[in-house]
Amino acid sequence: MANDLIKCPECGSEFELSQAVSRDIEVEAAKKYEQKLKDMQEKARKEIESKDSELVVARKEAAAEAKKKASEGIKLEMDDLKEQVKEKDVKIAESQKQELELRKKERELESKEKSIEVEMARKIEEEKSKIQAETTKVLDEQYRIKDAEKDKKMSEDEKFKGWINVHPVELRSSGRKDQQFKLASDIKYALVNDYKK
Repeated sequence: MANDLIKCPECGSEFELSQAVSRDIEVEAAKKYEQKLKDMQEKARKEIESKDSELVVARKEAAAEAKKKASEGIKLEMDDLKEQVKEKDVKIAESQKQELELRKKERELESKEKSIEVEMARKIEEEKSKIQAETTKVLDEQYRIKDAEKDKKMSEDEKFKGWINVHPVELRSSGRKDQQFKLASDIKYALVNDYKK
């Protein structure tokens, strides 16, 4: 704010705000005390005119004293006004510093928030990948087990077919031909049903 410029509404010139405030205060104080000085001088002049020549010296002394007091008063008032301006400048600088700190903290919080969002997205992606890998692994294992079971059933089927092909004579020649044929049909039927499953 110390570098803020304002524009004069009368002449259009740009100048710093602190200069405008100081200048306005100085001009106002100077006018005020100039008027006081004029009033005092006028009063002193009237009093001196009303008196005779003996009072001429007193008039000069009174005018000098009045001028001195007015100057001291103006100086004291100006010093006080300058001190007020300095205090205001210090307060403005402090508020600017606080504002900058708050903005910095706000930026840091936004940055942390974005980092957390990115980290969460990364973790979610990692978890998805893990779940997909585990699911694929489980499905592959289930497929491998079913494939192994199917191969085992096919192998047993082949063995049974081979046994039937090798031993058909034995089945026919034995006395229990009907029972053995029924048993072979039941086994074949069971194997086929298991294979379909």
